[in-house]
Amino acid sequence: MRAMVQSRFGGPEVLELQDLPTPVPGPGEVTLRVRAVSVNPTLDFAVRAGSYAKPVDLPHILGVDPSGTIEAVGEGVEGFAPGDRVATTPWVRKGSKATASKMLGVQAWGGCAEVVRIRAEQAHHLPKNVGFAEASVILRHAPLGVAMLRTAAALKPGEHLLVTGPLGGLGNVAIQIGRNLGASVIPVMRGGRQSDWLMAQGFDPIVLGENPGDLAQSVLRRTEGRGADVALETTGDAALFEGVFASLGRHGRLITAGGPAAGAAPIDIKRLYLNQLTIKGHTAVTSDDVTEALALAAANRIAPRIDHIAPLEDAPEIHRTYERGEMRGRGKVILDPGLPPA
Repeated sequence: MRAMVQSRFGGPEVLELQDLPTPVPGPGEVTLRVRAVSVNPTLDFAVRAGSYAKPVDLPHILGVDPSGTIEAVGEGVEGFAPGDRVATTPWVRKGSKATASKMLGVQAWGGCAEVVRIRAEQAHHLPKNVGFAEASVILRHAPLGVAMLRTAAALKPGEHLLVTGPLGGLGNVAIQIGRNLGASVIPVMRGGRQSDWLMAQGFDPIVLGENPGDLAQSVLRRTEGRGADVALETTGDAALFEGVFASLGRHGRLITAGGPAAGAAPIDIKRLYLNQLTIKGHTAVTSDDVTEALALAAANRIAPRIDHIAPLEDAPEIHRTYERGEMRGRGKVILDPGLPPA
């Protein structure tokens, strides 16, 4: 099989197309012929550069969210057969137990290859009306969006929901999930680029200038002095985080899963306890969250923004394009190992 392999850590130049033996599923595993895998700046770039928080063995294959068709089924696997259309989760928990100890595309070889081997628990049948490219993005981000809003934030209908990074993978599905949960959604973005897309989808974003500190006043005006009940911070931008915290109303809940710019932000401790605010980090996803995300996709209630689909050979140049800042606000890029080189 063809695969995009890195044998050392570094820039996009470490990604090399190689021919490797096609993997065979072991007990409890399946192999997947990959039809789509997204370029994920937060994880892919950290792993590639050697800056990920946990050790990564080399050689390595990136790709945390492949989707495609089942190629072969290992011993003891039930519910899957060759040809089944599936998408994957990097890891998933059933209840409180982890079913996959190695995160796909991080500690385990990922989907930037024609075929990938995964635990059967990581595969999920696709609704007929959901394409492979859409499925990769939805299963990467929407289960976490569901978990953050429904479980961590306990979002209620009619509450004001603030979401940063509404054009990113997580933020984009979060504004759609929040709307489906009956919240009044307020997307927050830096600069007005691509705000037309949000408005076309029925959202009215707050577009910030150079000073994120202006956010709190904008939110108070939008909510008639009440402030945000829930804020989902998806960027990790320290200055923006401070503004989001200041935008919370009494009993407000700020939920974060980090982000590409994750750093340190000051917190007004007095405001925290006087207003009984909550700040919570949340990254845990259960199989129920995955089921709900797929149901929303099947009902056409959430749809990701995809910029374009490219052959596997384009991966190094796509990484360079992201790192030059040229993809900001443009939606996901999907790699399809089945496409011929351009």
